[in-house]
Amino acid sequence: MQTELNREIPLEELLRQLAVSADEHQPASPVLIKQIDDRWNALLSRYHHLTQQTNSAR
Repeated sequence: MQTELNREIPLEELLRQLAVSADEHQPASPVLIKQIDDRWNALLSRYHHLTQQTNSAR
């Protein structure tokens, strides 16, 4: 999973691209929206997994 996350465009960069579209009053690319959704979900999943591990260790 970590390798997969490292190969992908960082979420911050995808959000910057979305902001550029918004600033230019252009509709966001459906591909960009999907990439953001996928990255967000992957990060949330990883965060949840780590918090579960941390809480179990207590």
